[in-house]
Amino acid sequence: MTRLVVLLLGLSLLAALGCGDSSDPQSAQGEGTSSIASTAPDPTPDPVPADAPTPFTAEEIRAASKVGREWQYRVEDGGTTRWVIMTMTAVDEEGATVRSSTRGGEGVVSGEPVETRSTWEEMRGHAVFPASATTIGEETVETAAGSFDCVRYAVERDGSTATFWFAKSLPGGPVKSTVEKGGAVTSKQMLMKHLPGS
Repeated sequence: MTRLVVLLLGLSLLAALGCGDSSDPQSAQGEGTSSIASTAPDPTPDPVPADAPTPFTAEEIRAASKVGREWQYRVEDGGTTRWVIMTMTAVDEEGATVRSSTRGGEGVVSGEPVETRSTWEEMRGHAVFPASATTIGEETVETAAGSFDCVRYAVERDGSTATFWFAKSLPGGPVKSTVEKGGAVTSKQMLMKHLPGS
């Protein structure tokens, strides 16, 4: 399955955590001495995060995932319509195995199912976007799978806007995504059914 189908994510996963110096400035001084510099505020501003915060943590995705959890998406792209079905076939503390299959617009299976193994952190990483190109908001989305209160990510890249709606109640992939270019929607993905697994 292409990354466009999964989340349309070709964006880099970057480390964005700033680390402070945990050493004690007083410990390097001799007894009976003081230092004005040690109590003065650090003039260096905190670094601007390279990445926007993700909608879910790896732990939240893990806690929501069980064997049999399934997403069924309707995907419209390039004038064609197909269904993409993703099912978790194995789940453990480190990650999950997901079987993906594709069906044409008339329900005919296209190709053989593919199984891939991902860690929970890798799944979280699918929703990492550059902060400078991302606008985050909230919106309620109606889908065939239900009505969801979502966090919306609009990501600008190469003259296109990719928008993802992540349901707060369903940690994992988006319940809806679109790509717009020149004012026209060129690709759309909608969640049609979600099974929680057991």
